[in-house]
Amino acid sequence: NVEINILIPIYRNLVKIYVEDTSLSDMDCDNIIFPYYGKMLTVLQPWSQCVDLDAANQIDSLSKDQVDKILEIFSDTEQSISSIHTKRNQFTLSESHCQRALSCAKRYNEEG
Repeated sequence: NVEINILIPIYRNLVKIYVEDTSLSDMDCDNIIFPYYGKMLTVLQPWSQCVDLDAANQIDSLSKDQVDKILEIFSDTEQSISSIHTKRNQFTLSESHCQRALSCAKRYNEEG
């Protein structure tokens, strides 16, 4: 959980800095921030089984609040990646990430 509490806020702050930089074009900004979203997914990946409500061997080591937080971060990150793919006209990739974002959001709303 240390990775989520330390690395994710760092990556989010870096993304925010670039998004707020008005000297960057949308394309340049997306090209800079896209790898940070990938890093967030990499950090979250080991926790995916913990929040996979359908998994046969789900790990019950997280509290409901922790699961909710992970689902929220997963959903936000997948949605952001989907948005960048849409701007790049990569609609198949965008749809895949959008579906994952919706899946996490639904689970979060069902549990929350």
